[in-house]
Amino acid sequence: MKNIILIIFSFVFLNCGRNYEIEEDKAINDIVNDYLKNSRESNINVGEKNVFISDALIPISQIKEDDELMFINNSFKPSDSIIFYQIVNSNTFKNLKYREFNKGNLQLDKPYKQSKKSDLKVTDENVLKIIKLSRICFDDNMENGVAVIEYMVGNEYTTENGYNGALLLKKVNNKWTYVR
Repeated sequence: MKNIILIIFSFVFLNCGRNYEIEEDKAINDIVNDYLKNSRESNINVGEKNVFISDALIPISQIKEDDELMFINNSFKPSDSIIFYQIVNSNTFKNLKYREFNKGNLQLDKPYKQSKKSDLKVTDENVLKIIKLSRICFDDNMENGVAVIEYMVGNEYTTENGYNGALLLKKVNNKWTYVR
């Protein structure tokens, strides 16, 4: 009887972890597209825009430990601020580990296309967007989340501009977006 209970518990536990990663991958896809759409330059050229996305998801608690200010000063409305801090203070936030994800499954909206690491070489024409994300910490209902995004424009040696900060994520009509 103990073995059956252990097998059932193991199956449920592993399945829950996999469901978390599936939702995290979906959120990454939605957030990257949302962020690119909203950070578009006003003088956007016709044609594809290269984006390099890191497949390494750093533990969000590690980022918070290294840069506490990123999680203190936010301009959310009070109800969003409450959600943000509930997630940041959760056990899940503290326990998320490093994870790699298959960025080949990301589907970027036009005009963006995913670039390879070799595309980061320095050339005048080869300015591209670089995005790195933390693990995404969801609330219990997986309707809200917190992630850190590092967004840079440049190449592997120089960046012209960018953003590095914690984002509050919300699921709206089964799509993830971030609170502006």
